Amino acid sequence: NKDCQALAEAAYQAGLNASVARNGLTETPEVRLVIACLKYVLNDRDSLSVAEILRLSGASTLQGIIDDRIAFLAQDNPDPSHRTAWGSQEPLIRTLKALRPQVGDLSSAEILDLVIDELHLRHVVSGWGRFTQRQDNIDALRRLASKYEDACNRLQSGASLGGFLLWLEDMNRQKKDRQGAGEGPEAIRILTYHRSKGLEWPVVVCHDLENQLRDSVYGLQLVEQTPGMVDLDNILGNRWIRYWVSPYQDQEKGMPLTDNLSGENGPVEQVRHSALREEARLLYVGLTRARDYLVLVSRERRPLKWLNRCCNNGAENMPTLIPNSPESPWCWNDRQIPIDSRTMVMPDLFEPNPAPQTATPFFSKPPGRVEHRPLDRDVARTILNTTDHLSSSVVVQFHDPLQSDDNQQVRQAGLAMQAMVRADHSDYSDEKRVEIADGLLNRFEVDQFTAETFCAYSKAFHQHLNTTIQHESEERLIPVRVFIDRQRFEATADRILDTGTVVVLVRDVAVAEKSERPAKLAASEFSWAAHAFEALKALYPDKETRILLHFVPLGSIVEIQKGTN
Repeated sequence: NKDCQALAEAAYQAGLNASVARNGLTETPEVRLVIACLKYVLNDRDSLSVAEILRLSGASTLQGIIDDRIAFLAQDNPDPSHRTAWGSQEPLIRTLKALRPQVGDLSSAEILDLVIDELHLRHVVSGWGRFTQRQDNIDALRRLASKYEDACNRLQSGASLGGFLLWLEDMNRQKKDRQGAGEGPEAIRILTYHRSKGLEWPVVVCHDLENQLRDSVYGLQLVEQTPGMVDLDNILGNRWIRYWVSPYQDQEKGMPLTDNLSGENGPVEQVRHSALREEARLLYVGLTRARDYLVLVSRERRPLKWLNRCCNNGAENMPTLIPNSPESPWCWNDRQIPIDSRTMVMPDLFEPNPAPQTATPFFSKPPGRVEHRPLDRDVARTILNTTDHLSSSVVVQFHDPLQSDDNQQVRQAGLAMQAMVRADHSDYSDEKRVEIADGLLNRFEVDQFTAETFCAYSKAFHQHLNTTIQHESEERLIPVRVFIDRQRFEATADRILDTGTVVVLVRDVAVAEKSERPAKLAASEFSWAAHAFEALKALYPDKETRILLHFVPLGSIVEIQKGTN
């Protein structure tokens, strides 16, 4: 509606933010910029799109674009294919060129979102004023992209970026490319009476109350042969569409044909009564949208014809409201509704005073792809400063290694023995140990060692710990989780022995090959041990800490010691 657009523009020039839904989305600067970027993604040799990007983004003036284009075409290189693409030195064009290889498998809506996000176009257009309106227009374009893909899916046709751009042009020709409303908490909503149905506001201003009655008998008319009668079995029955062409344009009054149609109960009278009923219903919609205050705007010597016709049986020159009178013709709950008349003298022309720019509610621009440290520490790659100060003690052999020529059997025996020492306890009977060992041998498919060998190994291991470490408590399979330099270190302590003043962490390490040497294996565990020492320090700040490495099934224990190598 042109009147709504004119009123919104006047409100903006007066310093008021106004929201109004209207056509012409693809003609707005912000959407033209986005479409130009999409055209460049489709064809990087599209010089018109490059020019539009440079002009709308503010990267160059119109004269600068023309001069630069002429200089580019005047280059001496005879082969255009070997030239550097025009405008490729501009940041936006460089970013678009880098995006082109990524869009091969993307839909039109996905390409649109990628271009908007990677080029930070919302930030670019936010500096042009009317922030909410421009952001709503970009969102409206995104909705159209989804609508286009839905339409292609229904028609079982391919959706492409080129097809989307052609579809937008068609929507513009059909005037179906509606802009965003630009609604905000401080914006005035401007809309037609028809679109206000079902809505409500604290304050409503009714405009265009000086309108003439639209009761022309010419044009399209829906004619009912039996007015007021509806046949539910034949909804469209007894109705027909009449189309009369006006031969007089706007000079139909006083013409013989018009006089012949103006008799009592003639077509002119019928159309007038129908028009009066329709405009009364429409005005009722507008008046009842107000919750607290209703403002009726008029001008001197221009009666409110629409209001007068609705309140005085079609007599538009009989005033319904008398200026400067507190009386009103309306009542509510047997009480007269009070009115307040104010006369304001306004100049015919006034200096534009647009609303001042306010801070744009944006987060800072994304920094792009940035490498971040992972949450969990990789102890194999993360070396602590204390790692260089660790050393291993003399190897303590508490049991003979389990010997086998098959490395696979050694590996499986190591895993089985690891589970054996975790499950076994010093107070278990020999029968209980044999039962546990038989189950583990079967589960890990170890056939070169006997249950008695496993029991002897486990018993020797526990006797060694009980003899060398006089502990008050023992806990097994304890999860350890601490943060070191804002990264998480997680491990499972096979057993923690607490002597009261010293905490000893024992780790069972399954050996993969029989040829491995405990001293060499201990050195490979220094990085893990350094992290484990930091974790124990955080968990037991008032106690000394020790770490023992038990290499299964070599039958050896090595202590990791703090100090200098």
